[in-house]
Amino acid sequence: MKTLEKLLTVGVFAIFLYFIIDWIMGMVSEQIITDSISPTIKYYLCALGIYEAVNIFVSFLVASWFTNKIIDFLSS
Repeated sequence: MKTLEKLLTVGVFAIFLYFIIDWIMGMVSEQIITDSISPTIKYYLCALGIYEAVNIFVSFLVASWFTNKIIDFLSS
């Protein structure tokens, strides 16, 4: 029963974390005003994969933190 409670807690926390990250990304995307950036700079940022690299970096950062917290929680 204790394992089921831990797994349920992990699931609820993962869902909560997903919505928090989505909300924060929405706030950040609203704060970045790309209309004032010239189209050439936007093209190079996209063509060089800067946007994708930042997305992958943040995803790995959150995934590693979350995985470590889950392992610590389930091992206790």
